[in-house]
Amino acid sequence: MASGTHTDRVEPRSIAASGSAKRLAWIGLVFLATLPGCIPNARWYTPIHAARTSAPAPELETRSVFRDGTRTRVSLASLAPTPDVAVGRPTLATPEGAPCASGIPAVTLRTLSTSAPLTLGAAVPNGGVDVFFDNGQTDPERLLVDRPTVLDVPVYEGRPGATPKVTCLRIPLLDAKNGQVEYRQDPTMWIGWEFRVSAPLHRFADLDALIVAPFQVGALVGPLRLGVDFGLGLAAGPKHVETGEAGAGGVLLGANVQSPALAFGRFGTALQLGYLFESWSKGQDLVTRDTVSVGIREARAALLFMLVPRQPPSSAYDARTDAWSTGLSFSASLLQASGEEATPALGGAFFTNLAP
Repeated sequence: MASGTHTDRVEPRSIAASGSAKRLAWIGLVFLATLPGCIPNARWYTPIHAARTSAPAPELETRSVFRDGTRTRVSLASLAPTPDVAVGRPTLATPEGAPCASGIPAVTLRTLSTSAPLTLGAAVPNGGVDVFFDNGQTDPERLLVDRPTVLDVPVYEGRPGATPKVTCLRIPLLDAKNGQVEYRQDPTMWIGWEFRVSAPLHRFADLDALIVAPFQVGALVGPLRLGVDFGLGLAAGPKHVETGEAGAGGVLLGANVQSPALAFGRFGTALQLGYLFESWSKGQDLVTRDTVSVGIREARAALLFMLVPRQPPSSAYDARTDAWSTGLSFSASLLQASGEEATPALGGAFFTNLAP
């Protein structure tokens, strides 16, 4: 066996490298902690039965309605673009009025595929067009909220240099007469991330606190949110005898299920259950140069308090309460490892979930 003078000391360069790696890991965790934030007060709705126009050209179909705190965007797909047909400024109106005779004008138009501004009088581009309205103008009239609403689009037909033929394309957007849902936000997948801190009630596997930043992805199945966790972490603890280093770095993999959210305005709460497999590396053994690690299994239950987008504006719209959410969670878990007594832990997290 080599002498103690040779084996019990780590080269200064190795110590410096280890310290730099830990500093970078901490910076990364702090950066990830800043990613969750206030979600936009926005929802995307798709029509249950898309409205389509076929005459006069171009042929347009309603694809979605986006609504946030200040504006509403109506996305129209162009099914049969016609180069010799141009559009004027669309308006929102009630179906009782004459087409293109009155209504609230759009604030701006953009191409559906690239979001580039669309000049009035230009042809409808391939893909379609986004039409934006100011909620401050449309909401007082209850247009596209709970009142029958149509979108009138002036259409100019004719070749350059010729006198254009002016007609009006009328697209029914909201019936609002039978109380049925006409637009729905119904995502099937979700992604999320957390900055999570937990501490065992007493020192566990020579670790005092666990700090992890898991990324999450999963499916929305009925009222449940199912997901998979994977990420990195750091653990705080005393200096380990085998490695001469304090704390540990780890990776995790797990699964979780979240209950339906109960919402009160823009605030909601839900219960989440999860099970995690964690591998924590404490460094290299000073003698054998082998990696010293510990595997931890964590059964976790958390109560989530979240901020969610504003609820649908009327019964004509339906949306998943927590399609987007951000907030705080408080958890209790049970830590298990080979050769260690099962130990309870308490923790908290800052999270954000998004459903594309």
